Amino acid sequence: MRHDAWKDALFVSWPIDPAMIAKHLPDGLIPDLHEGQAWVSVVALTEQGIYPFPVGLPLSLARWLGLSHHAVNVRTYVRPTEGGALPGIFFFSLDCSALLPVLGARALFGLSYRYAAMRRGLNGDSLLSERRGGAAMLRAKWHVAEEVSTPQDASLASFLVERYALYNPPSLLMRLVHRLLYGGRKQARYWRGLITHEPWPLYRAELDAWHCTCLEATGLAGSTTGAPRVHCTPGVGPIEFFFDGLF
Repeated sequence: MRHDAWKDALFVSWPIDPAMIAKHLPDGLIPDLHEGQAWVSVVALTEQGIYPFPVGLPLSLARWLGLSHHAVNVRTYVRPTEGGALPGIFFFSLDCSALLPVLGARALFGLSYRYAAMRRGLNGDSLLSERRGGAAMLRAKWHVAEEVSTPQDASLASFLVERYALYNPPSLLMRLVHRLLYGGRKQARYWRGLITHEPWPLYRAELDAWHCTCLEATGLAGSTTGAPRVHCTPGVGPIEFFFDGLF
């Protein structure tokens, strides 16, 4: 799968008790820690030019068929229990402003996508997201404060945003295919996707407005500690996503 760009992204991140994160993770994954601390983030961005099509499709046709949408996710940072495996992201929720990606991602990959009505400001520095039924809402506005440059800030920022693997429990379809291939000899605990793109151009940001119930909707309300770290970026692209197998 190819994305032309991830644009106008906001990362709002809090430290959280690793034990709280661990009890929400599937078997085989553990919290990835930065200086002994687990983290959870609310991320808002716009995904442009998504092509879930065969590699051989002419680029002009792929662009015409490509999808774009706004997205808000709640995620944490994990690593497999087996040593040496690539650290990555685990999503608690993924809200999306287009219905087709929601249906496809849930059916094929078992990702926790949900449809939400969203709109962004003209300059890309504000977003309103409302999930149907009021289960989760995000109203945010921010501005760039300064480029991330100090070693301490850069270390945490890199930990939070430079992630090139995704982990998730297998969907029902994946489990059925896996059972056909392996029978009862091997149980899949999670699947991994690999992501490739250039490093994010990253800035420290300040929030001008913030109202968010996304953590409450995922059962993490009251578990975070300390003030949030806020980063933003004009975006990165192109992005390639590869399914890397069941484990």
